Amino acid sequence: MAVSRPHYPRRPHWTCRVCGLPWPCGEARLALVREYAGATASLRVYLASCLHEATRDLVTLNRYDAPGPEALWNRFLAWAAPRTPDPEKSPGRLSFRPPTVRVGGERPASGRRITEDDTMTMYLLSVVQPTGPGLPEPEVLDKIMADVHAVKNEMRDAGVWVFSGGLHPPSTATVVRVRDGEALFTDGPYIEGKEHLGGFTIIEADDLDTALHWGGRLAAATTLPIEVRPFEGIDDGTSDGVGEG
Repeated sequence: MAVSRPHYPRRPHWTCRVCGLPWPCGEARLALVREYAGATASLRVYLASCLHEATRDLVTLNRYDAPGPEALWNRFLAWAAPRTPDPEKSPGRLSFRPPTVRVGGERPASGRRITEDDTMTMYLLSVVQPTGPGLPEPEVLDKIMADVHAVKNEMRDAGVWVFSGGLHPPSTATVVRVRDGEALFTDGPYIEGKEHLGGFTIIEADDLDTALHWGGRLAAATTLPIEVRPFEGIDDGTSDGVGEG
């Protein structure tokens, strides 16, 4: 059985020991949010100390090609910094606003004051892709990918991006079941449908309204529906991450 390894930094290069990406990678950020749940100020203090040490290490390695202060800030602290929604980019600009489902007693952003001690929530932005049709024409696909990349960069700049990735078609899936203590494998998706999960992005946002704003940005970029759902048990301690029946 494969054992999950913690995504710790490798010094002095400050890359992840598991995936090799600049640390903190997406998995490291998820782990840190869980570890410091309810203690965002302590998380920022820890990240600030990491930023100080990384700056010293990277400049020592190559003082002429080390990341600049802004790049290091975005990498270590921007994603964990308190944020206030930008009224110019508010979800209120959407043409249709149905009632939204909020969890944990959350109030709309317009009816509450966001403070530095607010705990942010992880949201899953799922790309709902039709099953069957092939890829768009190259010129159309190139524009879609460029637009998605631009939105991803905006998320990074805003400090909300945690992780994102695309998925292979449902035909490549394998379903795993356990029967009488033995793992059984079935080729293909668990459920056949007209749509499937084509990819996803995980963000960390102050509230549902902010998450819906980014869901709208992704929907415009991908030209596909985006499902926005909050994670359980990351900010309110109500769940261990396993769906309740």
